[in-house]
Amino acid sequence: MSILILDDKFDDLYLHEFARRVGDIPVCQDNVANRYTYPYGKKGTHKLQGNCIFRRDTVNRVVHLLDDAKMFFDILEQVEKLLGQKYFLSSIDLNVQHRGADGESHTDADNLEDLTIMMMVNPIWKPEWGGQFEIMNKEETEVANTFEFVPGRIIVFPGIIPHRGLGPCVDGVYRSTVVWRVTPLDVYMKRVRRGYAK
Repeated sequence: MSILILDDKFDDLYLHEFARRVGDIPVCQDNVANRYTYPYGKKGTHKLQGNCIFRRDTVNRVVHLLDDAKMFFDILEQVEKLLGQKYFLSSIDLNVQHRGADGESHTDADNLEDLTIMMMVNPIWKPEWGGQFEIMNKEETEVANTFEFVPGRIIVFPGIIPHRGLGPCVDGVYRSTVVWRVTPLDVYMKRVRRGYAK
């Protein structure tokens, strides 16, 4: 799958309502990327400021669901309609960055079939504020593609691709993104039949 960009798919009023909802979520500095310890996932490649909205361990075990998360599921359903694809959802996370808080290159999945859907939340953003999203090369040594931060922009890409978000380059501005980690439902069902899925 290639990288898909969806722009101008949400009303400005809805983007402001969603940003207000996201702004009400408390964030902390222990949102761990690429978790590799069990059962709490306290160790990973780096930490982000953010919060978990939803996470499941297995098809029947949801381990975290933030109160009043309806809008997050509504947006995923709209993306499914736009792409004509149903997804099995593994997690939803909020990431928040400020000046000097550039993310480190990382991956969200171990194979090409698992996807990351990222939404740029801020309803107002000036290009001079920075906050770009970068796709890295396989070796994670060079930037392969740069995407400007655009209000409401959705980027869909294979989670195995190394990537990172850059913090704003001005004081007093926060860059917020929401990330849905998904697998196309048909792919997930094949894994279930083969006994690979949890």
